Amino acid sequence: MQTDVGRTFAMPSALVLSELLAGHAGDPPLDALEQAGFDRNELDGYLKRRAARRERCTAPTCQSS
Repeated sequence: MQTDVGRTFAMPSALVLSELLAGHAGDPPLDALEQAGFDRNELDGYLKRRAARRERCTAPTCQSS
C-alpha cells in the first residue's frame, strides 16, 4: 500500500481518482478515497456528474457538455 500512497502524491488528482475507480470497479472504498486526499462530498458530486455524462452518452448520439 505504501507504493500506492507514494504514487498518489506524485499524480494529478484526476489521474489518481481514475485509477481508484478503475481499480475498484467504479466503487472504491471510502478509506481509499480519503487516504488519497479526496473529500467525500466533492467525490459524490463528481460521481453524480460522471454518471449523468455516461447516461447521456449511451444514446445513439453522444451529447457531451
